[in-house]
Amino acid sequence: MGVSLPDQGTGEAVKVVSPEHPSWTEERRVLGRTVYEIAHSATGVPRLG
Repeated sequence: MGVSLPDQGTGEAVKVVSPEHPSWTEERRVLGRTVYEIAHSATGVPRLG
């Protein structure tokens, strides 16, 4: 993504980039949060779905 703003869990940064795809934006926000949490977890084992 072309934005580098602090994520407060609102996903506003993503919505500004893709306002025409609200559903995709929401999914991307959740996925982004998940990847972020995985990257900062002690396990380091991605568990998607």
